Amino acid sequence: MRAGVRGAMLTPSFRLALPDPIEPGKAAVGRFDGEHSSLACGTRGGRLFVHSPHLVDGPETNQLSYLNINKEVRSVQVGRVAPELGRDLLLVGTATDLLAYDVEENRDHFFKEVPDGVTAGTVGVIGGSEGPLAVVGGNCSIQGYDGQGNEAFWTVTGDNVSALCFCDVDRDGSKELLAGSDDFEVRVFRDEEAIHEFTESDRVVGLASLDEGSFAYTLANGTVGVYQNLARAWRVKSRHTPTAVLGFDLDGDGVAEVITGWSNGKIEVRNPDTGKVVFRDTLASPIAALCQGDYRNEGQTEVVVCGTSGEVRGYLPEVGDAFSGVFQQADMVEQSIAELSQERQELIFELGTYTRSKTPTGEEAGSATAGDAFSLPMDTEVQCEVQRSVAGGCCTLHLSTSNASLIKGVVAFGEGIAWGAPLGAPSDSYTVIPDAPTPTLEVQFLPQRDAAATLQIRVLVQAFSSPSYHVFDLEHTLGRFEAYLPGEEGGSQSAAPSSGLTARVDFHRSNFEQWVQSRFCVEPATQSTGTSALTLTSVRDGAKTLVTLKPGELSIRTESLELAGDLVQDLCLFIGVEELESKADFPKEVEGFRAVLEKVGEYNATRQSMATDVADQSNLVKEFVARAEDARILGDMQSLRRVYRHLGGVNRDLLIEHTKRKDNHSYLMDALREVNSIIQRGSRLRVGGAKTRVVQSCRNALKKNDVQSLIDIIVQGA
Repeated sequence: MRAGVRGAMLTPSFRLALPDPIEPGKAAVGRFDGEHSSLACGTRGGRLFVHSPHLVDGPETNQLSYLNINKEVRSVQVGRVAPELGRDLLLVGTATDLLAYDVEENRDHFFKEVPDGVTAGTVGVIGGSEGPLAVVGGNCSIQGYDGQGNEAFWTVTGDNVSALCFCDVDRDGSKELLAGSDDFEVRVFRDEEAIHEFTESDRVVGLASLDEGSFAYTLANGTVGVYQNLARAWRVKSRHTPTAVLGFDLDGDGVAEVITGWSNGKIEVRNPDTGKVVFRDTLASPIAALCQGDYRNEGQTEVVVCGTSGEVRGYLPEVGDAFSGVFQQADMVEQSIAELSQERQELIFELGTYTRSKTPTGEEAGSATAGDAFSLPMDTEVQCEVQRSVAGGCCTLHLSTSNASLIKGVVAFGEGIAWGAPLGAPSDSYTVIPDAPTPTLEVQFLPQRDAAATLQIRVLVQAFSSPSYHVFDLEHTLGRFEAYLPGEEGGSQSAAPSSGLTARVDFHRSNFEQWVQSRFCVEPATQSTGTSALTLTSVRDGAKTLVTLKPGELSIRTESLELAGDLVQDLCLFIGVEELESKADFPKEVEGFRAVLEKVGEYNATRQSMATDVADQSNLVKEFVARAEDARILGDMQSLRRVYRHLGGVNRDLLIEHTKRKDNHSYLMDALREVNSIIQRGSRLRVGGAKTRVVQSCRNALKKNDVQSLIDIIVQGA
């Protein structure tokens, strides 16, 4: 498969055209008989098919078997959930349930109703489980089921789960569960506790484990990137949408590359350290899935690429040999030559610009200093400062030059940022060109979420009356709480918040002061009693937040449950607090939570009532069909027409009831999403084992339908 050294084309080891289309994200390779690999794919009409290339006897159609689910298939996974069987099970997730199907025996191994639905899945060991679990994510929750279908794991996330995988992120020898969700977050779970969170700029659509301590991710906005040792190593963005991602050592160097499939049919293999494309290929249709396995049963694992049209290609990894070092060395040489050539071109262009600006023409030829007026001083610098305004409801990027040079324009790049005055919709870039060049320029912006971000700023600077300009590349890092103005002097006159939390702590005041200085660049107000206080005012809505540290007690007064959790998590992470209990007092949130729980009860009752009505009408349909058949046999056409009229009316009623059930289910899912979201936000008011106990206790209260206990757990802790 040697394809060259610099982004050359891959050579497939095999090509295959299956007769059925493959739904995006719904394909997996497994050993359903315990020995031979087969490909399971979701296709149209709520069906799945299994292609078994090892079945060579008889016609080729015998290699295909079909399974009717009769529901929308949302997830297709393969795993040895029941090790005692000695073979893989096919795990099929829908909007309401999870099916573990034994392909070899052609029967259900277990069937489990999942109220939160299944949108993503994987197989692995997590929590206190003794063996592998079928881990599925759905409506703001993650569940794990053992080989008998018993629920062995449950936790909550901030939004609908869109991707799952296992990876040893912190290099402790055991794999953690990674969950990507629609709220732009990648969370790392150890047992039920989220020990790390990575905030991205769009919905996470794919996760893949690489080598120890690193993983790849893809976003709905076309971004693909890698995290190494809990820090982002690189990311690139495309105008196309990534549809699949896989970590696999394709070049035989012992390090897994990042393989990405795209909506335009491209396959890209990137270096995990730099993001450089080393191999590529293109299919005629969008990529549906990237799998790995010994698909041709030749004793060698390969990459299996599935296209939505049914096209399947395989790629074998390179075999290390004496020439591998030569190819790697050639790669380094070519990369160095390319970098030096690029630098040479930039220097030549810059030299030409300075030469033209130093060469006077026309009337300027008689002046010895005319060229100097057009050249940009070598010591020119551009300063960047962020200011906040509660009255203006935005942050301001203040740009200025260090001398008489002028700013001709600014191009700013930042994800999840609303730009301009007045603020518009969030966009990745924003351009400001003033009517006339100016020594200072202001750009209004506002982060849409409380997450750290990096602004890439390109400033066009020119000397007075110069026809040419110089581009300054700046980088400014926005803190997680950039949209909050610290200190009393800029605060609003609104009353102190009535909601908040208190927690017993044992860290020193100096640790708290260091956190305040690091996050907000101010010194907290201190009193002779040993109390330190910080006042924050939201730039978005002017709401006030008070953070107070007394000897042995931390208090956060805010109306936002989410902000309180963010402050607790960030403070404890900065100081290194591993365990924190707290008591919360958020009356508005509690009342809203109680109302949501009441809606859940009403929707469940309505669902059960409608299910009974539908069962009665279904029995009536059977009765009318039997009567119609009797009338047909007797030749009683008048009775036959009358029965069919009644049957048509019952059918219309069934269609109406189906629409009602569908709407009721949608409302129920929205309510359950809110319930899981509040549980997740409530758990973030604690740290360590206290956080885990809150999640577990909330799950037990939900199973018992104990509303009051559920509320008490979130307020008081487990």
